[in-house]
Amino acid sequence: MKEPLSVYIHIPFCVRKCRYCDFFSAPCGDTQRKAYTAALVREIREYPLLPEDPAYAESGKYDIVSVYIGGGTPSVLKTEETESILAAVFDRFGITDPGQCEITMEINPGTVTPEDLHALRQAGINRLSVGVQSFNDSELALLGRIHTAADACAALDAAKRAGFENISLDLIGALPGQTMPEYMYSVKRAVSLKPQHISVYSLIIEPGTVFAGMLEENRLPELPDEDTERQMAYDCQRYLEENGYRRYEISNYSLPGYMSRHNTGYWTLRQYRGFGAGASSLVGETRFTAAADTDGYIRAVNAGEKIPCTTEHLTQKDRMEEFMFLGLRMRDGVSRTDFEMLFGCSVDEVYGNVLRRQEENGLIICCGGRIMLTDHGTDVSNRVMAEFLLD
Repeated sequence: MKEPLSVYIHIPFCVRKCRYCDFFSAPCGDTQRKAYTAALVREIREYPLLPEDPAYAESGKYDIVSVYIGGGTPSVLKTEETESILAAVFDRFGITDPGQCEITMEINPGTVTPEDLHALRQAGINRLSVGVQSFNDSELALLGRIHTAADACAALDAAKRAGFENISLDLIGALPGQTMPEYMYSVKRAVSLKPQHISVYSLIIEPGTVFAGMLEENRLPELPDEDTERQMAYDCQRYLEENGYRRYEISNYSLPGYMSRHNTGYWTLRQYRGFGAGASSLVGETRFTAAADTDGYIRAVNAGEKIPCTTEHLTQKDRMEEFMFLGLRMRDGVSRTDFEMLFGCSVDEVYGNVLRRQEENGLIICCGGRIMLTDHGTDVSNRVMAEFLLD
């Protein structure tokens, strides 16, 4: 029986770095983009799945559940570059019918034309993740986005006409200076476009970003307070659920049948293999992450050398912790049966005291063989997750 595996491909390029972004990405020129694409194709076709173990080169043992091209802004690639990357993935993993696999590409509305979208659909992309973030032009300008609200609407319309029937929109809330009506305007505008999936995140000011510098220098409009941010989340959830979108994970909503297969794999500890500079992988009990160095990555692959990466061998304790604090992100929580099958002991043997305490505090509920966050537990999810770290 084949093992399920997800594939992630990192494109570390963008047109312009957004002010809130701390991801590994930067603008690039044609020469670097072409060289990176060629190196990426070679890594996919030639490198073992686990750097230190050539035995993992046998890709036929895996059933590919999902492919995700993320970044950065993958839609800065030329269509033929995306096609070459997909062809390498299909050949390496024996994908003969791309329609049986969820194949997602992140796009920025300011980087695609109707012709691009048609070509991407023909190449095998069957799901789009569209970084809209807001439908308010002044908010988009503050975020440093290169598109307008009109661009986002046009991209969605063009994607549908190109044949995409699985589209996800990203929104960011709790923006500097944002009011509740302004936030809900974006939520309602997103729903009016009828995507199959909506991801909604609250802004986090990450160290090293432009926003972090602006905040330190008192040049950033005031952020919504904690109560306002929580009310934004409540109102958003209510409106989305009233319109048929089920909250299946803390930040993700979908129409029935359109949960993200790829991201669900991360939350359920499915194995995944990342390709490209900065990409992470989890194969067996080993996690490894390629160095976030685009030029260094290109040099290593061109020379046929091992790609610089950090490697971590996960202990059973590590895997138990991740099973709990990733699984609890999902609305359906974690399965007691799955825990016992994976680790050979019951969840109560390991976390009995934590479960009892969290249930008494109204933060989790245990029923039907599953352990789930309550609504209040979701509000303070980071605090709840921390309880599942083992000494």
